[in-house]
Amino acid sequence: MTQAQRPSPNKHIEEFLEYYCSLPQSPDYAILLTGKWGAGKTHFIKKQIKQLEQSEKKFIYVSLYGMTDCNQIQIEFFKQLHPVLSSKGVLLAGKFAKGFLRGAFKVDLDDDGNADGTASPQLPDLSLPEYLQDTESRILIFDDLERCAIPIETVLGYINAFVEHGEHKVIILANEERFEATKKDYNKIKEKVIGKTFSIKPEADIAYEGFIREVRSECLCSFFQQHKNELLKTFHVAKHMNLRHLRQATQDFDRLYEKLPSEISEHEELLLHFAHHFFALSFEIKSGDVTKDEIKQHENDLEHFAVIEMLAEDSSNPKELPKNIYKNLRKKYTHFTFNSYLLSKEEWVDLLFNSIINIDSISTQLKNSPIFQEEHSPAWVQLWNYTKLSDNEFDQLCSTVENQLKNDELLRGGEILHVAAMLISYSKKGLNVPNVEELTEISIKAIDVATANAKYVPFRDSSVTDGFDDAWQNKIFHDGDASDFLKIKNHLLEKEKFLREETYEQTLDKIIPLIKGAGKSFYDFFANSSLYRETPILHLLPVEEVTESFIDNVHKSGYWVSRGLEERYKLSVHAIALSDELAWFEKIIENLETKVTQRNSKISGVIIERYLKQYLHPTLKHFKEALNATQQHPKQEGSST
Repeated sequence: MTQAQRPSPNKHIEEFLEYYCSLPQSPDYAILLTGKWGAGKTHFIKKQIKQLEQSEKKFIYVSLYGMTDCNQIQIEFFKQLHPVLSSKGVLLAGKFAKGFLRGAFKVDLDDDGNADGTASPQLPDLSLPEYLQDTESRILIFDDLERCAIPIETVLGYINAFVEHGEHKVIILANEERFEATKKDYNKIKEKVIGKTFSIKPEADIAYEGFIREVRSECLCSFFQQHKNELLKTFHVAKHMNLRHLRQATQDFDRLYEKLPSEISEHEELLLHFAHHFFALSFEIKSGDVTKDEIKQHENDLEHFAVIEMLAEDSSNPKELPKNIYKNLRKKYTHFTFNSYLLSKEEWVDLLFNSIINIDSISTQLKNSPIFQEEHSPAWVQLWNYTKLSDNEFDQLCSTVENQLKNDELLRGGEILHVAAMLISYSKKGLNVPNVEELTEISIKAIDVATANAKYVPFRDSSVTDGFDDAWQNKIFHDGDASDFLKIKNHLLEKEKFLREETYEQTLDKIIPLIKGAGKSFYDFFANSSLYRETPILHLLPVEEVTESFIDNVHKSGYWVSRGLEERYKLSVHAIALSDELAWFEKIIENLETKVTQRNSKISGVIIERYLKQYLHPTLKHFKEALNATQQHPKQEGSST
């Protein structure tokens, strides 16, 4: 059964209301429609009013929201029953309304014992036209009972006068959960007034159709209609079931949509992916399950985030790890790939909390998303996502990357490995590519040529998967544990090891000048160096010379050198690979601590002490903890490196 064919979850309520309103006289009880805020109670009753009015039923609808005494309710009745008089300011300080209402509803509004519509001694005896008094057939609806400031016993007693003495049919709408604090007293009063209680279930399908008709763009309305099932699934998975949240999300997305450049608004896959994130975060934020601080504390850096997740599984003290709301959201919203990096944390805060649309920044970030980039990405990236390719597209891309491999056009180690892995995997599946032996030979030749080129970019670069041999640029190698592929990968790693060893002496000669310079080059080289990211080399430098160079130039390079060392050792996988540098790093810090005491009257001493406290000491602590954790939990035999 499709969503369009599903019966309304409130069908039984609709049927009972039709029965109740069609009774020849009041059954002497009111009906209560209850439900959480945002469940659609008001929308439901207004829809029922329209349907029942077709059978000549008459209604008076009053919202009790914010009302502080019953006189305000009486004035609202008067305004609806006689809008002409009420609009001309002839309410006579409420007395005209009281006189009219007492006659119209046949209830005692002043507690004077007169319920027959005759004039009270305290009220003017006003003569009203006959048509103004034709109200006995009207059905009274009181909405927002829980938001009324009148004491509950008073307002229900007031409503009961219409039920018991005025012989009116009455429908009340309320969120009964709000009476939990006074539940016992409320239930006693309720029993005397209300005969039937129904719980309204959110009619998300129907509400969604109405909400999307409110958007200003016909294109967006069409998009919402086309992807109704997917976006409503996001709403249902959220489990908050608040239709107000759904409406606000569509309105806010409409406001953003009109500012998006056409290459994004017309990119259907990207727009749907973005809408899922937008709606999900909107629902979580509006329900209070995700706060601004939680989003602000999230780490945008993908590499750091990957390690945090790894540590969360292995750490002996997981309570010290930062809370990761996006990991929880990914577990909750499994029907789409929840990507915490679609927009930066700053952008989400501005967009969803501050209602600020930084359209240039948002557009740039969406264009950098994998979905958008795939269409403008290298052939191997498109081929990696083979499940999205037609037969012709697949064949063309296979031919392209095969020619690139044969013609030695690939100069990045990770690219060569991905192409080799994919083609070998496809060959084993019987697809139209060279056999495994030929591909192995072509790949090894490509590696030899590429590593001899000065423009070669090593596999172990600063990409997101740096240090993890089963992936590159956040993409797992196809059949990465196959023996044929491992032969190619090991050949590449041996070539890169040779390159590092071949340049050791040259590199060592460069490091001290980097420390003596502005320092930024030191940071770039050791934080992002493709060859030495995981290769021990600093321990070959004389401790005294490094210390003196750092101290003498701390005012111009100390910050960047400290940051470079912090960045070099901050990832556990890197710290483990660089374990040979630990003793050297400890001696550097010991020397600096000694020099600080000798320079306590100089500004350079103050600067050194600051960098020790802010960067070097925490880095050393993390370095040691990473190595200790490895010793306590050694890798099991057969696990990947």
